[in-house]
Amino acid sequence: MAIFPVETKNVGLNALRAYSANSVTDFQISALEADSDEAVVASSTAFNYASASGGAITLPNDVVINVSAGKTITHLVIHKNTYPNMFRVVTVKLNTSEVFTYAGTITVETATITLTDDV
Repeated sequence: MAIFPVETKNVGLNALRAYSANSVTDFQISALEADSDEAVVASSTAFNYASASGGAITLPNDVVINVSAGKTITHLVIHKNTYPNMFRVVTVKLNTSEVFTYAGTITVETATITLTDDV
């Protein structure tokens, strides 16, 4: 049973898309060496999610993060703005740290944000 209709979820998600974190409305995905806003080692270019549909927002296309050699990535975070004004939307701890002996990239193909009625 749905607690909130899809239309209500779409309004909330579109509000998140429009939210301004200190005048920054675009999103970024960043790679972190630890679960700290100060631990960002690489970030994607700015992007915005597609308009909400069906209670979810999806990436408009793949998001690429260029990582320098010698970095170990433990977390990815979807956010607006940067430290010290970072507004985190989602933080994901990687199952296994990703060690970049050489420079490389992380490509995020899917990062859907969905509002569900789980209770």
